[in-house]
Amino acid sequence: MMNQSMPLINGIFKDFMGMQTHFTRQLAITAILNAMNKEIGILSLTEKNDNLLMWSHYSLNHTGFVIEFDEEHSFFDQRSDKKEIRKHLKKVRYSHQRPEVTFFNPSLTNEENMDNWVNNIFWVKSIHWQYEQEWRMIYTLRDCQRVIPSTPYDICLFPFPKECIKTIYIGCRTQKNISDAIQYLMVTDKDYSHVKISRAVINEREYRLDFTNV
Repeated sequence: MMNQSMPLINGIFKDFMGMQTHFTRQLAITAILNAMNKEIGILSLTEKNDNLLMWSHYSLNHTGFVIEFDEEHSFFDQRSDKKEIRKHLKKVRYSHQRPEVTFFNPSLTNEENMDNWVNNIFWVKSIHWQYEQEWRMIYTLRDCQRVIPSTPYDICLFPFPKECIKTIYIGCRTQKNISDAIQYLMVTDKDYSHVKISRAVINEREYRLDFTNV
């Protein structure tokens, strides 16, 4: 469960939880989702480093880089209570059908009702996205260390420990200046001395990527 109160979401939830008509339900859902977008941030990770679609979609067509993390590091499970839904990695569930979200279950507390909402809204996606093999980690945006003003939502930045990085995979089309900057940082900062660097190479026979150590 969320240990922090999230007063904005709770207030909206309480105001609308008794509404049962289609119009009022849609109004409430929109209001709650907007509030959640302002309060909740998501760290999205994938299981594989060689997915061609992921490289195309999320690294600007192979011109970026991929960071491999150590999922066993304590950073990825910061819960003080195992029931808490924030601050730990959880696998996304893919479905052909939209989740059936109970608008309000009177047998549950407001916090438990909200947890059900968060689980069904933030950890369920269409089966069409299954190729992403996504894991998510929920954060409360008010806990961020730095905010960059942006539209429609501010960019909220959170620090992560350097020791949880395992490997940097440089894209097969990454510009040399970016590749050189990554290698320079890994060499000059002793805190990154454990990090491996690998470069993606297009396989000549198959539609796949190979990786060579740098």
